[in-house]
Amino acid sequence: MVKLGDIEELHAAYNEQIDDVYGALFEGGFLNFGYWRGIDLTSLSRADRLLSMQQLYRVTLRSLDIKPQDRLLEVACGRGRGTALALDEFCPAEAHGIDLLPSQVEKAKELNAQEVGDSKGRLQYGEGSADNIPYADGYFDKVFTIEAIHHFPNLDDFVSDVARVTRKPARLTITAALSPTHDVPTAKLAELLGEFDDGVSVHYSVVSVERALRENGFTDVHVASIGDDVWYGMVSWANQTEFKDSLIGNWIKAHEAGIVDYYLVSASTE
Repeated sequence: MVKLGDIEELHAAYNEQIDDVYGALFEGGFLNFGYWRGIDLTSLSRADRLLSMQQLYRVTLRSLDIKPQDRLLEVACGRGRGTALALDEFCPAEAHGIDLLPSQVEKAKELNAQEVGDSKGRLQYGEGSADNIPYADGYFDKVFTIEAIHHFPNLDDFVSDVARVTRKPARLTITAALSPTHDVPTAKLAELLGEFDDGVSVHYSVVSVERALRENGFTDVHVASIGDDVWYGMVSWANQTEFKDSLIGNWIKAHEAGIVDYYLVSASTE
């Protein structure tokens, strides 16, 4: 059984690798594959790459229907750029970001120091795990997580704790790479992508996400496949970097083979 300390150590190593090795793929403080609709993939720039990552946040945040009085939480916020974008562009009363790794929280505070100062307490970052969110019951109205649930050891524990820290009515959105069917082909994904065979990363299906939501009191579940707007742009970008011959291109193979897709899943409590 993997221990929390092992997970923290491996995730810390992963994030160091992002900085040292994959900087060309994930620059600007946003660590996601991007949402590339409307971007010309035949002639990409660094500005396009940054825009794609910002757009993935915007698509996710729009699904939450954020109101001015809402308290918003991002789980696994990484460097916190998306949490800051949420406050700036969607204007909730508060925007909070938590991350398991203290090093990520420190980076979030450093990268977003100006925004934190200007927010007068409305933008906050802190340490916290997905299954033990460090806030009181019923504190939040809207919660989201982007490209992170494969680092959550137990999906039900995450969803149930979100249900605990939200007051009704509430809304949760999960944006992630998922298998379309219940039978997750972990071995095939590991072969194609070099992931999900490390004992820490977990690949879930969209079916399991829907089940976890409903079993923990969420209703009005909406599932949207956005893979075509994710994979082709990300691979096009990788192909113009030193990673053009890496396994990143296999995400399209896995997508076209029907064993993985990219989803936006949202649900509410009443």
